[in-house]
Amino acid sequence: MKKTLLLFLTLIICHCSFSQSWRRVGSWGNELTDIHWVNDDVAYISGDQIILKTVDGGENWVEQEAPLDAKILTLDFFDHNNGIMVGEGGLIFKTNNGGDSWNIVNSGISEDLYSVKFISQNKVWVAGEAGQLLVSENGGNTWTKQNVGTTASLNSICFVNADSGYIATSAAKILKTTNGGKSWQSISTPVSFPLNDVHFSNDTTGYTVGDKGTILKTIDAGLSWAYIQSGTNYDYHRVAFNESNANIGIIGGEGGIVLYTNNAGLTFVERTSRTTEDIAGIDYKLSSNTVFAVANSGVLISSTNSGSSWSLRMSGRNNHFSAIDFVTDVRGYIAGEEALILLTTNGGTSFTDRSRPLDVDFYDIEFETAAFGYVVGDGGTILNTTNSGGSWTALNPNTEKNLYGLHFFDTDVGYIVGEGGYIAKTENRGVNWETIQEGTGSVNFKDVNFFNDQIGLIIGEQGKLFRTTGNDVWEEISLAESNDLNSLVVLDEGTALVVGNSGVLYKTSDAGVNWEKLNTIFNSDFKDIDFLDGEVGFIVGDKGLIIQTMDQGLSWEQVSTNTFQDFMAISFGDINTGYAVGENGIFYQYSCLLPEATSGIFGLDNICMSQQIYTIQDEAVGDLSFEWRVDGGRIIQGQGSNRIIVEWNTPGRNAVLVQGQNVCGKGPTTALEVLVSEEPMQLVEVIGDGVACYGSTQLFEVDSVAGTEYVWEVTGGAIQSGQGTAHIMVDWTELGEQHLTVFARNACGQGPDLNKSITVIQSPEQPGVIQGAVQVGLVEETYEVPAVSGINYQWETGGGGNIISGQGTSSVVVSWEKEGDFELKVTPMNACNEGQGQSLNVNVNLITAIENEEGNPNVKIYPNPSEGDIHISVKGIGDVKEIRVLNSLGQNLQKISPGFGIFDFDIQNLPKGVLFVVVESSVGKTVDKVWIK
Repeated sequence: MKKTLLLFLTLIICHCSFSQSWRRVGSWGNELTDIHWVNDDVAYISGDQIILKTVDGGENWVEQEAPLDAKILTLDFFDHNNGIMVGEGGLIFKTNNGGDSWNIVNSGISEDLYSVKFISQNKVWVAGEAGQLLVSENGGNTWTKQNVGTTASLNSICFVNADSGYIATSAAKILKTTNGGKSWQSISTPVSFPLNDVHFSNDTTGYTVGDKGTILKTIDAGLSWAYIQSGTNYDYHRVAFNESNANIGIIGGEGGIVLYTNNAGLTFVERTSRTTEDIAGIDYKLSSNTVFAVANSGVLISSTNSGSSWSLRMSGRNNHFSAIDFVTDVRGYIAGEEALILLTTNGGTSFTDRSRPLDVDFYDIEFETAAFGYVVGDGGTILNTTNSGGSWTALNPNTEKNLYGLHFFDTDVGYIVGEGGYIAKTENRGVNWETIQEGTGSVNFKDVNFFNDQIGLIIGEQGKLFRTTGNDVWEEISLAESNDLNSLVVLDEGTALVVGNSGVLYKTSDAGVNWEKLNTIFNSDFKDIDFLDGEVGFIVGDKGLIIQTMDQGLSWEQVSTNTFQDFMAISFGDINTGYAVGENGIFYQYSCLLPEATSGIFGLDNICMSQQIYTIQDEAVGDLSFEWRVDGGRIIQGQGSNRIIVEWNTPGRNAVLVQGQNVCGKGPTTALEVLVSEEPMQLVEVIGDGVACYGSTQLFEVDSVAGTEYVWEVTGGAIQSGQGTAHIMVDWTELGEQHLTVFARNACGQGPDLNKSITVIQSPEQPGVIQGAVQVGLVEETYEVPAVSGINYQWETGGGGNIISGQGTSSVVVSWEKEGDFELKVTPMNACNEGQGQSLNVNVNLITAIENEEGNPNVKIYPNPSEGDIHISVKGIGDVKEIRVLNSLGQNLQKISPGFGIFDFDIQNLPKGVLFVVVESSVGKTVDKVWIK
């Protein structure tokens, strides 16, 4: 009975229930006690707190509501409307409408009643414990006791006709009447064991069965009885014979034993019944070879060959399920009485038994992961598993109090509550427990939950509710309520709901400080509550009650379950799948089917701004409706239906969207794109170069508006692609001045033209010869070519110098900075790429520069010619910065950097040849030749 809120998308609020349902999964687990066929289609089954009926020959069975919970032991019907059921404590139920309603009839006795038999529509016999025999002359409305002279239990009554009847007794005797029950004769039998059933196949031939393998037969209308060897020692409970063949009959009893005869009881052969439960009732369909038998744990078996072979039709668990926790839509755990623990991984189609060999009942189960969980029960029992219940570890909370509720924040930290107000806490997976309250009070605590790690609630019997804000100090919150509180659910950090007996429901919105009592109009005992999200929740309770809220508990609606078994716990694996369990192994599944995708949306999808109609083929029926959304407009009519009217108010690429929705949620979205336009306006600009190249393809575009078509025209070229769009590619085929024209067109009309002039050109021709020096020193020189308008001239020096000025024009100044042979190149360019270049080979040589330098008479060098030593005298040229001696290759032989005010220099040991003396001063540079002999 885990109370953790599943945080999912809120379901759509709708009070219909076509798409959601609670259905029984598997069979009932009740003890079934008897079966009676009215005709080949209609039959009834009685049992412990259950009445079943079929109207389709036993293919399907539905529950009928009894006026009170009781164990019904047997039944009989006169026809499909009039029937009587009897049971423990003198119980008699009567119906005259085929079981749609049953009335309690006062029998006047308190002993158990074991057998009922219609003689006519008015006359009915009932036999029971301690010699109780009742007869009704008015169809079962009133009853009169008959004295049969014995206090033995009258276990079965059988009438062959209105006068002749028989009763099997626990004293091993047969009572017989030949005057319609006015008097009864006691007939001894050859056994001393209780006789449990008696059946006559005709006026003279009858059978009775009993304990310890007893089978007796009479062929003289019950005056004498012969013992038939059965070959077993089982207790036999029922005997029946085929009405169309008196030789064929069956006997059923203890441990699922079934005996079959096809020779009027001369021999009985054991048959496989498909069950080990005690068989309690057997009945043939009228004049048919089909026979059904019922047993404990909801077992229903049948045979289509008069009992020679059998098949299992229904089988349940005769356990009360008290707690449930589903961790996914199909994986969950159930706990209950007799240490029952079940695991299902397929939504209840099958179960794996994880029960423990303990003599305790479990009351709560909670799994923190798919495999890690806890279960609590009687006598301080708390178990932990880490492998889906494959093995369990017994934890020791140091108490023998019954534990009824638990809550864990994670796998480590949790609380348990129980008998007498017991509270304990663990912080290490239950290895150690801190007792907060010993459990010495008179009120049992039933459930515990928390809003956060500090604020929590505990509920219990007699309307008790306690709250903590930390430090495990629990203070009572008065509800002025005396009914037991059974379950609580926390929705968020402020909201919780509590349910209890007699339809009690409370809600808090401030984390348990204040509580409001909510009215559900239901007075049944509420056993558990759980929510799918912050709004949608369910309560389960007695007599098959499930109620649903769509508004966080403010209003409630009953859900049809077609059962009258008590529900004890509820859990949801996801937003579309839930489960409820209860007494006698009842197991119900909740399913909520989301709508499928709607059909396509029909309506205009390229329009001028206006009102338009959009429809889908699906129809809004039952709880199915449609949620429409419009981008770029507003819905003015039809929301929720399959037809809407939209007023479009925003131009552009818009959309109409629709989802089917029901109580379970919303289905997939279907969309239709709608292009909404307004009157086309003057286009502002054609984006693209105004100069184009002959033979090239060029992009032009305008600002694009959704839903608009663009029509282009061009002279001197061809539109290669994009006509109708905002982007075109033009292939230029003619030189000169050309033109582009474009206008916009949409559903609203056509806009004005926009024009653009384009000059179509081609690549430039090769420039003329480059004019300029071809042999230079390390100097600046000017070079040029004949200028042509509209041409960009790109110059390159080949790495020998830098362009000082004029780059891009027809004339440049080059600073030559490196000696060697270089190619000076000029390349013409325009918008259509570059043309063929022109080049000039230039030799850069330092000697050439030096030879061009003039000597200075203020520099004296002697002797000249010289034998290798020279004297240099410098006057009238300012301060000398540097003196260099170079050979004919321009290589430095010597270099002098004189100090300030020195004007005479000697240089010795110069090599032979013509040398150059370079003198750099503050006023310039001089170069003189010297000949060394």
